[in-house]
Amino acid sequence: MTSNEIGRICATCLKGDQEASAALAEAIGWAGDGQILIEPKEGGGLELRRLAEMDFHFGHASPAFATDAERMSCTLEACSVLVMKVEGDAEQRLFAGWLQVAAPPSRALLLVAEGLGGDAIEALVHEHRRGARRCAVVAIPAGQGDALLDRVAALTRTSVRTERAKRLFERGETVELGSAFRVHVERGRTLLQVDVGSGAALADVPPQRAALLQVGGATEAESAARRRRLQDALKAARAAIAGGVLPGGGVAFVSAHAAPAAAHYFESTREARGAGVSQPEPKHARFWESFDAVERGGSGLLDIPFSGDELLSARRQPIPGANPTSARDFGAASPLPLPGVRPDGAPRPAEASSPFEVWPPAEAPPPADASLPLEASPPVDAPTVLRHVDVACPRRMWLGAERFSLVVRLTVAPSSLSVASRTGPVALRPSEPVRVRLSAPSFDVLSPLEQEIRIPASGDSDPVVFFLKPTALGERTLVLDFLQSGNPVGSASVQVEVTAMPVATSDTAYVSGAVRTSSGSLAEAPERMLYIAYERSPAGGALTFTLIRKGEVGRTFTRVPLSSSPEDFTTSLYRELNLLRAGKDPTVDALGRPRLAIDREDVDMKIRDMGFELWKTLFPEDFRRMYAAEREAWRDSSMIILSDEPFIPWELVWPYGTEPERWHDEEPWCLSMSLTRWLRRNEQGGGHEGPAAALRVEAFALLVPTDSNLPSAPKEKEFLARLLGQDRRVQDRSPKYATAKEVKALLKNGGYGLIHAATHGNFSTSAPDTITALWLEGGEPLSPRAINGPDIEAHLGAARPAFVFNACELGQGAWSLVGIGGWANRLISAGAGLFLAPLWLVSDDRAYAFCEALYRELANGAPVGKAVREARRAAKKDGDPTHLAYCVYAHPNARFVFGSGA
Repeated sequence: MTSNEIGRICATCLKGDQEASAALAEAIGWAGDGQILIEPKEGGGLELRRLAEMDFHFGHASPAFATDAERMSCTLEACSVLVMKVEGDAEQRLFAGWLQVAAPPSRALLLVAEGLGGDAIEALVHEHRRGARRCAVVAIPAGQGDALLDRVAALTRTSVRTERAKRLFERGETVELGSAFRVHVERGRTLLQVDVGSGAALADVPPQRAALLQVGGATEAESAARRRRLQDALKAARAAIAGGVLPGGGVAFVSAHAAPAAAHYFESTREARGAGVSQPEPKHARFWESFDAVERGGSGLLDIPFSGDELLSARRQPIPGANPTSARDFGAASPLPLPGVRPDGAPRPAEASSPFEVWPPAEAPPPADASLPLEASPPVDAPTVLRHVDVACPRRMWLGAERFSLVVRLTVAPSSLSVASRTGPVALRPSEPVRVRLSAPSFDVLSPLEQEIRIPASGDSDPVVFFLKPTALGERTLVLDFLQSGNPVGSASVQVEVTAMPVATSDTAYVSGAVRTSSGSLAEAPERMLYIAYERSPAGGALTFTLIRKGEVGRTFTRVPLSSSPEDFTTSLYRELNLLRAGKDPTVDALGRPRLAIDREDVDMKIRDMGFELWKTLFPEDFRRMYAAEREAWRDSSMIILSDEPFIPWELVWPYGTEPERWHDEEPWCLSMSLTRWLRRNEQGGGHEGPAAALRVEAFALLVPTDSNLPSAPKEKEFLARLLGQDRRVQDRSPKYATAKEVKALLKNGGYGLIHAATHGNFSTSAPDTITALWLEGGEPLSPRAINGPDIEAHLGAARPAFVFNACELGQGAWSLVGIGGWANRLISAGAGLFLAPLWLVSDDRAYAFCEALYRELANGAPVGKAVREARRAAKKDGDPTHLAYCVYAHPNARFVFGSGA
């Protein structure tokens, strides 16, 4: 569509405002699919700014730079930009003195630096807090900023200053400063906008483009009205660009008339034009009045009023042979082009007598599908939009209420009414719908459990509404799971209270975080997703299973009440497994009897009995019947379990049945399938994004204490250093001695994509975040509590690294103060893309065999689920359950990308 055509559409919406329509058309021509901002301006007139944008996944170096405490973000207008790469640190005094000369505080300052020390950052924090300088620092870990710094410098028209910090600061030399129109910095993300002017060209820098229209008026009301008209015109123009122009006044029927079947829209008889055959008579005569007037060459837009009912009844009449997937109005047959649009270079057909061009089917381009099927993954470079989850429902409701509503939508900006924790916006693909599934134990859901949200390219989505009726008193949690392209992309939870007496209810908005997909691409969807909801209660609680097959709507099975705590059950189970690994009979040991000999075959049989028991006691009968009928299809498939309980070893489940004939699987689930786990979002709004599609490893670190007395640990370190560091050219950032101080510094500085530990570990159910320990050099413990703070969490959220702890028991979880505790929840909540560790004690030699096979498979490009499955087989040994001990939190089809090419 040409700029003149866009200008005419804008002028129509703007009621002839030529200045505004010309500016808007120019903005659309410059920005394309990029964002176009319309903001108020002091005084009158209208001003267009052409902007170049750059969005990168590093945020502010300290939360102290945030100017918006609610969103933890900082926005700087008309700021200077200083791009640096420094080595070493310098005193605060030296840095602060140099900065006064190099970048005077009269303008806001954005400092983008690689390798800048903590003292220099503290100096800027101090100036920012006392109001001496408006600034923000984006600190890039060493070794990750070469290409990024060059792009930032080129965009802001400056250069990268590279020098040792002390030498630069002591000399007091000035540096070249760039400039930016606007900068928005938050945790893990920076958006940089530069005003490029009306005639500038950025041939060497390929940024995203955006435009800003600043609109003024004689009064505030006039300015606001003009902005609203511009917003409407922008939506109309982009709709026309995306779907073509469909003139009004009945022209759709002129297009439909080109198809022989078009006359079948109507329900009674009349003579079909030019055919000489009896056809149905139109039910609504005014449609034909419009049709006749246009065919005679009349006006393109006719003032013939149509009621909504008439229009809808006409649209509902199908055309035989029409393309059912076409997004066009009135179901036009698929070969027809958009009215008023002619294929390039095609002559006007001689028989076209109306003022509108209708092209025969053979010359028309095929229509584009309105959306992709759910099971199809979009291309890697598919466009994305940023959206938040907005949920509204009453916080309190009466048990006797007939129903209440829960409203969900995806919004461009967070709700100002939010009372829940909030994270920044994240990327979704507008080409694919987002499916929302509600999990509501203790409620009757009166609407479909699963609904679909379409994401507009701009603006908020339409809401979907769930209707619920409470059935039990007390505090309850409603969980919403979001899926796109068959992959879990996040979840949101809402706390509500059901009361015994009537209460006044009011809808309150919540934002329980945001949905997020992996940056760049989506992994192939797993063939099955099993959601396991755990409802806690003093009586023991209950489990609810929901199975979602690839491309299908989920099915929820009968609720399973629990008469005791899963914690007590699994504590006993893990104790038995530890005794079996040591060759002891658990029953004999528990009774204090003299030890009886137990051979390897007996150990394997007892482990199978444990798996049978999990299948029989935890899974409802309707689920077991379904599995029995489909079990051949489950074999060798991929499945991810998303659970909000921390105890049960689902990997050990071993299905069997007795009807219509006796059967049992040859292996437990973790060997018969590519099985992984993930965690749903907790009530505090912590992390739990969708699992990463690609795990990119440009640098790794090995934590292998020299005093662990594990014979295989040095071999494990040597093998990984050779495989990753030498063969795959991955940077090795392993500390020489894995002391607590060195490991904490490694976590804080970031820059790694994989941390692998080979040492001892222990888990505490009573204090899973504090007493649970990964044992380091000199017997120093590292607990999950160490994973906190802005530096560590910013890296985990941006890089989504992998953690493999080949250390006993660290795969376990337990309840902490506000949710699940332990290494898995702490790392996944902060943003880690993978966590793998054993659930019980493992043998040293079998642990090494597992590690060696795992990394060979991953290095050869195998997806995570398959690699873990092959590693279990390599570590398998009769009478030793080590190979079954490992649990992995990841996407089963995610892959590792090793080396500088990551």
